[in-house]
Amino acid sequence: MDNNKSWIDQRFPLTKVWNEHLAEYYTPRNFNFWYFFGSLAILVLVIQLITGIFLTMHYKPEASLAFNSVEFIMRDVDWGWLIRYMHSTGASAFFVVIYLHMYRALIYGSYKAPILPYRWLCSKSNRIQYERNHPFTHLVLRSAEKPMARSYV
Repeated sequence: MDNNKSWIDQRFPLTKVWNEHLAEYYTPRNFNFWYFFGSLAILVLVIQLITGIFLTMHYKPEASLAFNSVEFIMRDVDWGWLIRYMHSTGASAFFVVIYLHMYRALIYGSYKAPILPYRWLCSKSNRIQYERNHPFTHLVLRSAEKPMARSYV
């Protein structure tokens, strides 16, 4: 199994992507049930896509055949009634989950820009210490203070 895993990782960094984005992902300290609505929205969307594809296989969009095709899906297709009801209920569920996800973003202020250490860098002693620990940052910090001379040719 390790040989297969290393062979795949050499060609496509699957375990690196898994670890960075799913397994060892930083979670906030105030993690609660409001944070589930983002992944729940993706799950409901995937269910909508899959059930929609299955319904499209049997639906006929002509005016004279549409009702009969829906009746065929409900009665003759294996588990067709379940797929149709999952799709119709999933449409409403998707909007409810998206609205709850947006509500969480508004309540927690997720739309705001992250707090940057700019004010910490305004202090002269902190800035010198930061420049010593991070070489070449003084170029970026000082260039932000003074506009660069423009040369018009």
